[in-house]
Amino acid sequence: MRSTKSAALICAALLMLMSMSACSKSETAKTNSSNADSSSAKSIDKKLDVYLSSDGTPYYLADDGTKMNLYAYADEDDDTAEDEASANYIYDKYDADGLKFDIPEGWFADTSFGSPMLLQQADSDDEINYDESIAIVETENVFDSDNGKVTKKTVKSYFDNYLDYGYYTDYKISETGSMKVSGVDANYYDVITTISSALTNTDSDEDAEPVVCKTRYIITDEDTSHCMILSALDNDGSFGRVVEAYEKMAGSLELSS
Repeated sequence: MRSTKSAALICAALLMLMSMSACSKSETAKTNSSNADSSSAKSIDKKLDVYLSSDGTPYYLADDGTKMNLYAYADEDDDTAEDEASANYIYDKYDADGLKFDIPEGWFADTSFGSPMLLQQADSDDEINYDESIAIVETENVFDSDNGKVTKKTVKSYFDNYLDYGYYTDYKISETGSMKVSGVDANYYDVITTISSALTNTDSDEDAEPVVCKTRYIITDEDTSHCMILSALDNDGSFGRVVEAYEKMAGSLELSS
């Protein structure tokens, strides 16, 4: 099990949030924050963000920043849980709701995140590697558009929000460019993020090096815009593997309308 497992699961959780309602999440968080000290705040249910320590222990952060451990108990045996998880795995070809693509050899699509997330197949004794993944979601579930378009300003605003909420301590847009996706014009943005140590460090590794990730957002320029999210650690080997896998599937990719 890799030492970056907690950071990897955080990245996976963020992708799941993106596929559900990343934009509305930002607005909800701002509303809850602004009403926290008001007399009406008592009637508002607050959302609890749960994180995983590197040893797998779930925890949340109290209002004063105190780390509060949680304890989870399985209500089913491991074999049943594994079978249910694998039921969401698709190999060879993905075809659902108009979205189609060939899955590269050595990868599979996990559909449990609400949108397909491509992950690498692992030996039976290994943990799934969430550090390197490819997700395909509708762009409106990730970014607020600027007059119907996603621009560098849009991407910056999105990450400024996550910076404010404490998910990241730093980010930079390292590269931008244009390309074709399934015959459609698209722009891409490479973003390097440093994950907050409060989310990745335990009491025993407070001095650990920060986890830095590199993600490429490929956004198609069409009415029904799609966003391909290529996630990796910030090194050439990790990012290169994800880009290579995407290029293998790109030739067969058909986007839903």
